[in-house]
Parts: sequence; structure tokens; C-alpha cells
Amino acid sequence: MRKSSFASSQVLERVSNTTLYKSTQPGPGEVMLFLRWSQVSPPLTLTLDSTWAATGVPSSPGYFVFLNQMPSSSRMAQFESDLRAQLTLPITSSFAWVKYTSQGTGSSAVIQTLVQVQLTADRPCLAANVTVALPAGMKSLSFVQGSPVIASMSGEAIDGFVIAYPPVAGSPPPNGNGVTLPMSGAAVGCIQFNGLVDSLLPVQSGDSRRKTLLIVQIDPLRPVTPSRTFEILTGLDYILSKTSTGYTIAPAPSV
Repeated sequence: MRKSSFASSQVLERVSNTTLYKSTQPGPGEVMLFLRWSQVSPPLTLTLDSTWAATGVPSSPGYFVFLNQMPSSSRMAQFESDLRAQLTLPITSSFAWVKYTSQGTGSSAVIQTLVQVQLTADRPCLAANVTVALPAGMKSLSFVQGSPVIASMSGEAIDGFVIAYPPVAGSPPPNGNGVTLPMSGAAVGCIQFNGLVDSLLPVQSGDSRRKTLLIVQIDPLRPVTPSRTFEILTGLDYILSKTSTGYTIAPAPSV
């Protein structure tokens, strides 16, 4: 087992007698728990870096659990039991979006999207293709098996994770850019990325197309909440061109 070399100021505290942990300083709108898989001698607190390792297995692997609402203190133990019934022993820490409902004396926890992470050549990457569960009518969002998962840093601290594109023959290796899962601030539980959509300006001819850069944030559990799920047009245009070996992208000329 290898420990991460990351140093993180984020602290997760144990919830009563469970192996669920919550942030001591949650961001606005944050509804996240960490399920430490091992139930042996659970510590009172975990640091974020103990849940993740750039190579090998972290000291406390488990699941980052993003929720639509937080279970009450009296139902945390049942919530943990419901989660464990749907999950398997993680090789390294993974991610789950869970819809929780509570009414009267009953409650339910349903995993809507599970992003399972495995180790390939000792480094975290996606174990399988994943399509994020979103309402009908929304554009689909998928992740590809083999995509590296990389911790993003703010100084010496982990502030999120990036799911990069998978290695492809003939393409540059993944460089840490991709889809971001923030772990601090107001967007914890959201999925963030930049994308290209067809420009409103005239389409280029042949194998070239004019595209506009779009900033996207999606909360799979709160997809119609404007502060959680939105798109921002940047006004920046690029030319996407197909070549004999792949694609190129370059800033579009002003018009």
C-alpha cells in the first residue's frame, strides 16, 4: 500500500457511530458524505489526502457520495447499510451520486450514477464506461473506460478530481485536463467541463467547422436548479478541422 504525498487542509469528521464522514467546512449547497469502506478502527477524522493516492491504494479508500439531501442523524446508520448493500469493495476511492428520500418512518437510498475507479499500472482510472443519469431531454454525458482520474490541486491541497480522456493511439497522452469533480466550494457534487457547440456564425466549408466554447456545470441530482446546473456561452470561437490523422483546433478569425 502506498500513501499519497498530497497534503490537504480539508478535514472529514465521522458521523456518530458510522463509517460515514462529512466535511467540517462544507461549501454552500454541498451535500456530500465519504463512506470509508473499512469498518476496522474508524478514526474520528479523515483528511482528504488519506482517501486518495496518485499511485497505489490510499490509506482509507471508499466512496465519495453526493446526495440530493442529507439523511438525518438518526437515519445515518440505515443509510450506510443501504449504501453498502449496493456497493462493492473499492480498489481505490470512487464516486456515487445517490438520490435519498425520507418519509415518515421509511427512507431509501438509490444510486443513480456510479463512477467506479480501478488501478491500471498502479494509477487510478475508470473501471467501466459510465453514462450519467440525467432527465429525458437533457444532453447525455458519458465517461470512457480507462480514462485517468487525477487529483487537481490548490497549492498543496486537493480541491477536486479530473476525469481525463483515455489514452488513444496517435494522440497526445492525457495531461490533467478534462471533466472536473470539485471537492471544495459551492460546486461540490457537480460535474464541470468546457465544450464546443456549433457557432451561430456561418459554418465553415469542407472538413472545418466553427465552434463556440461553452462552460457547463451539471448537478445530476439537481438538474433543474439554476445555481447548480447551467451553461455559459463564452463568445470564444474556434475552428475544428478534420485531418488525415485526426482533428485540429485553432482560434477562429474574428468576423
